[in-house]
Amino acid sequence: YSNLELIIVVDNPTNAPIITYLNSLTDSRIKIIKNNTNLGLVASLNKALKSASGNYVARMDADDISLPDRLLTQILHMKNESLDIVGGNLEFIDENGQTISYQNFPRKQWKINFFLRWGNCVPHPTWLIKKDVYISLNGYRNIPRCEDYDFICRALQNKFKIGNVNKYVLKYRIRKS
Repeated sequence: YSNLELIIVVDNPTNAPIITYLNSLTDSRIKIIKNNTNLGLVASLNKALKSASGNYVARMDADDISLPDRLLTQILHMKNESLDIVGGNLEFIDENGQTISYQNFPRKQWKINFFLRWGNCVPHPTWLIKKDVYISLNGYRNIPRCEDYDFICRALQNKFKIGNVNKYVLKYRIRKS
C-alpha cells in the first residue's frame, strides 16, 4: 500500500542528528513537524492528527516496525468488517530486532468490550482509524500513560466499531531502559 502520507513529529528540538537525517529525506509523502519545545506524546499526537490530510490515520512509534502488508491488511479488514478502528497482533522485538515473543488480541468487538475492563486490548501502535473518529472525539486527552485507553473507551461509548486483525502487523520494540 503506497498511497500514504508519513507524518513524523520531532518532539525533541535539540536532537540534531535526527533533525539532520529527517531534513535529508526527499520523499514528497513525508511531512515533518518539529516542536519548538518538548510537548509530550499527547500534544504531539494531536498536532500530527490536525495536519493529516487522508481519510485514515495509522499510528506507530519511531522505534517500531510495521510489517510490509500492515496498511493493506488493516484497510481491507476495516472495510470488510465495517470498522472505524482496527488494531492487530504484535511481535515483540529487542533492541537488536530479535524476536522476544508474540501477542494476539481479541478480534471481535464483544470480546474487546469484555477485555477492556482490565486494560487496552487494541494495541495503540497498531491503530488504523478513520480520521473522522479522531475529529469526533476531539483527539486525545492529556491523561498520562493512558491516553490510548481513554480514547478507545470513549470511542466505544460513542458507538464506534472496533476490531483487531488476526495477523501480526507490527514489531514492537522493547528496550532494556
